[in-house]
Amino acid sequence: MKIITWVFGEKCTVCNKTHTNRKDSNGNRVCYDCQIEQKIAAEKRLKCPKCSHMMEKEFIEKTVIDKCPHCGGVFLDDKEMFGFLHAALIPHGG
Repeated sequence: MKIITWVFGEKCTVCNKTHTNRKDSNGNRVCYDCQIEQKIAAEKRLKCPKCSHMMEKEFIEKTVIDKCPHCGGVFLDDKEMFGFLHAALIPHGG
């Protein structure tokens, strides 16, 4: 068991399934999927500027975006736009 913990990390404190070496800001072990869910849950839900319905949070390309389920609009703040530009402009692996 110690070898598994050393290689794969301890179990996630949120889902208790995935082994991870990641830690959240409080020092708790959190797997990648749970870390994303926490990030989405922490962000404030906004009204769509086009149709005024409540937008939903989605995780795309390591970025949480606001998407309106009513009109289909996708809205990005400066930080989110920078994340997409960075992913598009930086060559990956080749």
